[in-house]
Amino acid sequence: MPKFQLVNFKDFEIKNFINQLQIILKNNREKVEAALKQDSFTYDNFVRVLSDTDEELELFYSPLNLHSGVLDSPEVRDVVKKARPLLIEYSLERSQNKNIFNAFNSIKNSDEFLKLTFVKQRVITEAIKGFKLSGVNLKDKDKEELNKVIQKLSKLQTQFSNNALDSRQSWSKTITNLKDLEGVPQNTLNLMKQKAEEKKIDGWLITLDYPIMLPFMQYCKNSELKKQVFKKSSCIASELEGFEKWDNLPIIKEILDLRQKKAHFLGFESFVELSLASKMASNFNEVNDFLSGLSTKTKSLAKKEYEELKNFAKTKDNIDMQEWDKAYYSELLKKEKHNVDSEEIKQYFGDSHIIKTLFNITEKLYNIKIKEKTTGKNIWHPDVTEYEIFSSSGDYIARFYFDLYARTGKNSGAWMSSFSSYSKNQKAIAYMVCNFPPRVNNKQSLLDHNDVVTLFHEFGHGIHHLLSVISEFDLSGGGGVEWDAIEAPSQFMENFCWDPEMLKMLSEHQQTKESLSDNLIDSLIASKNYNVGLFFARQMELGLFDLRLHKYNSDIYETLNKVRQEVAVSKAPDYNRFPNNFGHIFAGGYASGYYSYMWADVLSADIFMAFKEESLSSKTNLLSVNAGSKFLKTYLSQGGSKPAMELFKDFRGRKPNIDALLSMNGIK
Repeated sequence: MPKFQLVNFKDFEIKNFINQLQIILKNNREKVEAALKQDSFTYDNFVRVLSDTDEELELFYSPLNLHSGVLDSPEVRDVVKKARPLLIEYSLERSQNKNIFNAFNSIKNSDEFLKLTFVKQRVITEAIKGFKLSGVNLKDKDKEELNKVIQKLSKLQTQFSNNALDSRQSWSKTITNLKDLEGVPQNTLNLMKQKAEEKKIDGWLITLDYPIMLPFMQYCKNSELKKQVFKKSSCIASELEGFEKWDNLPIIKEILDLRQKKAHFLGFESFVELSLASKMASNFNEVNDFLSGLSTKTKSLAKKEYEELKNFAKTKDNIDMQEWDKAYYSELLKKEKHNVDSEEIKQYFGDSHIIKTLFNITEKLYNIKIKEKTTGKNIWHPDVTEYEIFSSSGDYIARFYFDLYARTGKNSGAWMSSFSSYSKNQKAIAYMVCNFPPRVNNKQSLLDHNDVVTLFHEFGHGIHHLLSVISEFDLSGGGGVEWDAIEAPSQFMENFCWDPEMLKMLSEHQQTKESLSDNLIDSLIASKNYNVGLFFARQMELGLFDLRLHKYNSDIYETLNKVRQEVAVSKAPDYNRFPNNFGHIFAGGYASGYYSYMWADVLSADIFMAFKEESLSSKTNLLSVNAGSKFLKTYLSQGGSKPAMELFKDFRGRKPNIDALLSMNGIK
């Protein structure tokens, strides 16, 4: 096996982290200063030196990011609070250093540049672009002010995330009468019981964690109880419902002001223009028109679906449906229209079988082998599993980890992140996080179909990172990939969860071991586009709210209400405070970029259509077509070595179009 570094979680000591970080930063600074003293600069004697220091820092720092996301504690938060300013200060030193900038320009203008590979040329040109976007050409006084803004933004975004987590975990409701939970599935009741027992409470515990809250809202018949939970979940990290201690609204306002200030320092009209300077989309109008155009194509369908849901609730139970009833009646109507019972479907989606089949599909697509590491495991929690990827000839490729189950101290949602990227020095190491229902009494965790889609999505991100063949650290995996294209490989993988043949492979009843019947598969696939208009309406709302808020820096809720008037088909309650918990744009990397999900969906649908077309023409299944090897070679393994549009054209032979997205979602 090639020599490379691993992250040793057993020896990771949070208490010594800051001292070790300071030593690494000091050593890196000395290496860069030594490189700058050379008489002339080349790719190997300068760019490579900087890249190696970045790589070393990533490998050291990434376990702290892991702890912050999945092993939250006061000690971890304290170290993060101390470490991030040091890292940002170091990063700004590098990205705003005029001498480093001049050295890169010197290489770009040299005879050597024309002899470099295209990938190495792109490393240099992208770095120069990055220097400019970091403010390298600003006067020292302006740099100082800009850096204060950047440091403050980092602190605020961390605080936003902590507030959302703390407020969510601060609330729970004990139920002592099982009749109040009529309709809630048994596996969810078991989890609620387990949560109560952990707190030494009799009864069942309702929490705002998704593995409990979502099935509770979908199946509980008690409308009044659902109203209470819905209101709490709508007010997370706000001034309402006892969460005022964690109110994120003042933080949001300050974040928006600071982002505008940052954009102005760098010569942009607004934060939107700064954000789009490194994305596929070229300007505000292009994104605004893209989202508004999709809304126009789908709003009438969304209205029709919403009216159907209201009428169904009226006919079924003679009630005027409220927002907290939507999930319940949506589930009932789906079952009635498509004969899909999500609880019945769950019995076929045990986590162990899903993971095994996911790996089988991936192995066949890309001609690799995935093996679980069962001895000498190096993990951070008993829930975590560790895997290695090998080529078909047995060569070691990469390593990854699954941390799939919800627990206290773990951020909500799902994501992929990395410990290291593939390069000349290192193998890629990644981890994928979900928040599935924990296993109870060592039984399999039963996943609903949405959970299966989520796992495929995150594994798509992981494979994009892990199978990269680009050995230049800055462009390996997701490095250098435009943010609005980064979701394409993950959303591409979701499509396999809706293919009849793949569903046969994915399903195994926990008792009978049978696969889903043809009738159930037909019903599940027919349900794929159930309420798709409402889904698009919600995505347009989120995307346009994010875009326009960062363009105009206007009143938060005034902006939201205007967007809702334009694209939504139902009125949210006045107490709804969802922006206070919108971590994607206020704590994550999606500021002025939430549209990326739909943008990348256009790419991913078009990519998947190539598999479907070849499968139909060759009369073979999706795993037997040549498209898999072509996709890996031309797109998936290429990281940021070319602009995303060029990679897409290398695979598809043309620019993307929206037809595949619309047809796959049943939109005419």
